[in-house]
Amino acid sequence: MELILFLLLAQAFAALAIGTRMSGVAHVNGPKLGRIVSGLVGVQLVLAVLLSVWFAIDDRNPIEFALSASAADFGLNKLVYYDGVSAFMLPLVSFIGWVVTRFSIRYLDGESQQAQYFRRLSFTIGAVSLISLSGNLAFFFLGWVCTSVGLHGLLMHYSDRPAAVETAWTKFVTARCGDALLLVAIVLIYQAFGTLDIAFVLAGAKELANLGKVQPIHASIAWLLFGCAMLKSVQFPFHGWLPRSMETPTPVSALMHAGIVNAGGFLIVRFSPLALASPSAMATTATIGALTACFAGLAMMTQTSIKHSLAYSTIAQMGFMMMQCGLGAFSAAMLHLVAHSIYKAYAFLNSGNILDQAPSRSTANPGSRWSAGSQVVTAGLAAGLFGALVYAACWLLGMNLSEKPSGFLLAAIWCMAIAVMLWHSFAQSRTSTWKAGLFATPLLFLVYLSGYAAVNWMTATSIGTAATGLSPIAMWSLGALFIVVFLASFTLVRQKNTALAAAIRVHASNGFYVDDLVRRIAMPIAKS
Repeated sequence: MELILFLLLAQAFAALAIGTRMSGVAHVNGPKLGRIVSGLVGVQLVLAVLLSVWFAIDDRNPIEFALSASAADFGLNKLVYYDGVSAFMLPLVSFIGWVVTRFSIRYLDGESQQAQYFRRLSFTIGAVSLISLSGNLAFFFLGWVCTSVGLHGLLMHYSDRPAAVETAWTKFVTARCGDALLLVAIVLIYQAFGTLDIAFVLAGAKELANLGKVQPIHASIAWLLFGCAMLKSVQFPFHGWLPRSMETPTPVSALMHAGIVNAGGFLIVRFSPLALASPSAMATTATIGALTACFAGLAMMTQTSIKHSLAYSTIAQMGFMMMQCGLGAFSAAMLHLVAHSIYKAYAFLNSGNILDQAPSRSTANPGSRWSAGSQVVTAGLAAGLFGALVYAACWLLGMNLSEKPSGFLLAAIWCMAIAVMLWHSFAQSRTSTWKAGLFATPLLFLVYLSGYAAVNWMTATSIGTAATGLSPIAMWSLGALFIVVFLASFTLVRQKNTALAAAIRVHASNGFYVDDLVRRIAMPIAKS
């Protein structure tokens, strides 16, 4: 197993080397370099899957790879730390990276800058892989910064487009602010624990929490980590650059939305024992994440461009993931990260087919025989029944929602999401459609519950657990916020000709003007 870890670490550095032209492939033409990078990432994918299977069979014990047993090197001897979180993240990064690389070979066929593109792509994939494998905070920070630098180069692929350049530099500045917060957090971690060894730091944080010896310095670390994650994962109000990043090639968008902007969630899940040191930081993150999810969800529904719609979808999903982190539901956040990455990569890479699919969709739904009110009431009743079934199934499986961090709140939001799915099924004219929706609902629940159980089982020894810092009133307020968004979405879709729907649409389509306000404030400062 240690040999596979060493090979994976070598793969990550080989990908970085290709990106920095240090591997002797600078003279290779674009298509050939694309095949080399694809092969490299493909080998990494095979190794990552084998290691994850091995890890699951071998009692899920964290694995460390060190150069020596010396304790006098500040923890820098620990090159690799592989646990349940890495067992999900590394195969995910490798799979998304391989698919994107293979797609890019065809997508960029004939372009003059292919070689430069594939070097930057290799560099970025290698950097994200290094984050997943890092055994010490110095390597982790190196991978974190290199990921942003590599993405900046990919966003600048069409450097002759002013919009692409402006967006790339906006992202660059935002990322550097996040890097600064992470660097300060690492300095404080070293002061608090005396090492950069990630395994030692996580174990120490868990022990301090169990003994009730959490100090103000630990709370400061938590605030810095959450701040860095929010900047990385396009949280309100730092989200505006993402919808404006559509000048970049489509495979870059797929990689960015599926494997890079969710790095903020990975950061919090990886260092969850440290994040739990500040309940106030968690409560703040949960609130901002919920706000981001709700406003971006409405904005997504009003976009006329498929890519802009997908961009706001990513912002909403990242907001929900950060809300889960803030609520202490780290296993649910990890499952959300994996599922969203796979879906969003497919959505972007398939976006070119949307026009071919549009005619069939427009003729397949002539309208429902049910009234709008009947659709909502029936969907709500079905979702309520589904919620009762969820609770009963959890009880039978020995899962007590009251013992889970914010279990009832997340279950209620999930039931609202099911209500939306059922509502869309009932809006169809065909009886078979809404019957299929009713059949798919328990199937979806089983898939989700199985996925959650798998993530929870794999990461049981890696992530921290604690109650949320939110008060009951705040919890109810978050639930009410999602109910408001549910009602607003009904107004947009089923009452689209009303004055209220028009008012919501015009403001939501412009992102409620948040990005315009931020740019008005930030641009004069940047130019001064």
